[in-house]
Amino acid sequence: MKQLLWRIPVRATVVALLIVMLAVSVALALTLVNVDGIWLNARTSGGGAPTNVNYNNTPNITDENQVFYGISTGSGQSGFGFDGNNGGFAITPGQVFLLGKFTHYNRPITASAVMEYVDLAVKLDLADPTASQTFNFTVELDETPNSYPCAYGATNGPCDDRVILPTSIPDQVVTIDGVPYTLQITGFIPSGAGACPATPSASPNSVYVTAENRENYACMYGRIVLPIDFGDAPNYDGQTLLPDGARHNITATGPYLGVLRGDGEVDGQPNATATGDDLADSDDEDGFVSMDTNWGDGSGFVVVSVNRGTAGNRACVYGWVDWGNDGFDVGNNDSFAQGSVTSSGNLTLTFTDKLPARGHFPPTAYLRLRVMSATGSCPTLGPKGLAHDGEVEDYRLSFMPAAVNLASFTAAAAAEGVTLAWETVSEMDNAGFNVYRSESAAGPWMQVNAALIPAAAPGSAEGHAYTWVDAGVQPGLTYFYRLEDVALSGATTLHDPVSVTLPAPTAVGLASFTAASTTPALAGLAGLGLRRRR
Repeated sequence: MKQLLWRIPVRATVVALLIVMLAVSVALALTLVNVDGIWLNARTSGGGAPTNVNYNNTPNITDENQVFYGISTGSGQSGFGFDGNNGGFAITPGQVFLLGKFTHYNRPITASAVMEYVDLAVKLDLADPTASQTFNFTVELDETPNSYPCAYGATNGPCDDRVILPTSIPDQVVTIDGVPYTLQITGFIPSGAGACPATPSASPNSVYVTAENRENYACMYGRIVLPIDFGDAPNYDGQTLLPDGARHNITATGPYLGVLRGDGEVDGQPNATATGDDLADSDDEDGFVSMDTNWGDGSGFVVVSVNRGTAGNRACVYGWVDWGNDGFDVGNNDSFAQGSVTSSGNLTLTFTDKLPARGHFPPTAYLRLRVMSATGSCPTLGPKGLAHDGEVEDYRLSFMPAAVNLASFTAAAAAEGVTLAWETVSEMDNAGFNVYRSESAAGPWMQVNAALIPAAAPGSAEGHAYTWVDAGVQPGLTYFYRLEDVALSGATTLHDPVSVTLPAPTAVGLASFTAASTTPALAGLAGLGLRRRR
């Protein structure tokens, strides 16, 4: 129960709901006409109504809408306000723009039932194309008792509180002419005077600390992201990043590589191992099947998995190998191959031009794969630029002995969590291992070992067996794990996932498991064991 002049901790989880009524043509830029926000569904954690809740949602789209609750102790009720951006300017996909001004009326009140959740329905009115979209999301309120020490400081005497847009808020998707666009809420920027620029002067933050006995203003920002798939090879010659990096519009009917359709990014994700897009969102970099184990003078191939989709009558696949590690440039002694499929399945791309001589292959080279639909013959497509549909995937190929030759990798339920076991045939160039966990085979993936699991004998031609225990799991759930080996050079290789389902506990088992999984000291139980394999 909330007491006079005191604050109790209030937590809320995220609820996201999208209501969309849209049928317009695709546009690369949109004109924002107006943003309005309506407060609704204020509630306690049990679903009841907060004490004396009042909504002040006006029909005037230029007015601030408000929600208040509690019994005033002299300075009014406590609550939130939102005044939407009245727009009138163009927004480009990926550009952060102002949604509106948020106000926390942080006042001392009495209440027998506190407002723990409240939804804000943010309506965006657009022109060119004309569209109206409503996004509902929930603000989290973290209030503190007005007693010292204060968790977040004491700006105005009593303890400060926090308003949170949790980072777990899902991106909210809208559909324009069958193509999904994404709204991302980027966060708050405090504004002492309540003035909000159209574009932020700093990076928005999902956490906003507010002072007691004060009206606290913050500018709330978001961005619209086009459904575009980018590559993740190094950005030589602008081939990965905007403005002209390789990118594909993601459509519901276009072809794609592997099992998973490409996911959208704001820009390319370049890194030295071409894995920037692998562990971000879904692991959609899954089109590469295998490669020639005996690349020689004048010939070598890669096998690619292609889902043709339904657009056009064929899927055209293009591949480049960057032998110089300086960009995909066919005129610079790099190789190119292309092919097409009229039905889904594997396609072999054979490279016959500008391959290095046998014995002179570089240790590593980058491979770029692109696919798009066509009707009739396949059009010309380069290693950069925009494609109307399809996907781009980048890989780093190795032409040296593998750092690790993995014989097996398994996951099994155990009393202390999940026991992971793997065995290697050889470890010619191995510094150690990392373990990634997810609750879905598609990701996202989280590294669960705090430090690199060291190799038993780096540089050894012999294999070894390892075990490692993940204690940070819950009973009754299914977990997926991926093993990553790390070469002495720092290069990494991710192996295919394995899964394990933990049994639902009995009453006794649950008590035992919960105690183990919530005691910080038991994190040390995650250990490493090994034996040499001959």
